[in-house]
Amino acid sequence: MEKKGSFSFLAGVIILLIGAFAVISVITVFMLKASDKEVENLCRDSILIRAKTTLNVEGKEFKATPPLCNTINKKVSGKQEEVKKTFSDLAARCWWMWGEGKYEEIIASKNFLGKLGINTDNPCFICYAVALDEGPGFTSGNLVSSQELLDFTYATKYKKSGDQTYLQYLSYSEGPGRLLVLSHLQPGKAYGIAFAAKNKDDVTWYGSAAKIGGGLALAVAGGVGAAYTGGLSLKATFVGLGVASTAIFGSGVADANKLQTERDVSTIYIDELGSLNGYCYQGDLGGD
Repeated sequence: MEKKGSFSFLAGVIILLIGAFAVISVITVFMLKASDKEVENLCRDSILIRAKTTLNVEGKEFKATPPLCNTINKKVSGKQEEVKKTFSDLAARCWWMWGEGKYEEIIASKNFLGKLGINTDNPCFICYAVALDEGPGFTSGNLVSSQELLDFTYATKYKKSGDQTYLQYLSYSEGPGRLLVLSHLQPGKAYGIAFAAKNKDDVTWYGSAAKIGGGLALAVAGGVGAAYTGGLSLKATFVGLGVASTAIFGSGVADANKLQTERDVSTIYIDELGSLNGYCYQGDLGGD
């Protein structure tokens, strides 16, 4: 009876895998021809299906539908205010694609993500790779500081979310969330916008292992790169619940790493693409 049960379990797994790979093959062909909006919709739909269709076969848990998400390449240019809006829109869209914080464990499955070579202790996916070009009055000598972008999300209404600002939408929609802006924006550079799932009950980069929850955003002055190259302390401005405060990180590199790897809520990162590639996955989750 035990052998028969094992065979039934194995057969069930094989059937699930064959079906999944067949679907992935068809969808991969579709994604090569799809518009950005279609790719975004497919990603969101697959996340919702994955969250709602967890299967149990002989007591073993499987999420048969993988996240069918592909990093979207964008070219962005314009005036500084237009660039702020575009990056805010993309951050909000990335948050929407991944369930708006409702399903915090959806990309934390080691059974699936580990096979893709993703660091399952730090599950993070780059929604957009953005090449920022020069625009009117916004050349290589100019920049949008991380603080300016954070201020924009704090003060500007997000039209697709009723009366909420961008930051409110990213903090409190279907579940708690956080926005971390870890780089200034400068023409001629490439940036990434990523979603990362909760992976800690508490974080240690803010106070003494404080549980800070959603509704808090962060902009790092000088970017995380300053800590890597110069060994400097990180000066960061936090915005939460309508109150802004400044914190100084003492250890530099270690604290920068914690910003990138410790999350007590699902988080949207905005960072230079080269840096983001060091801790987030870029590519096609369904087809790689």
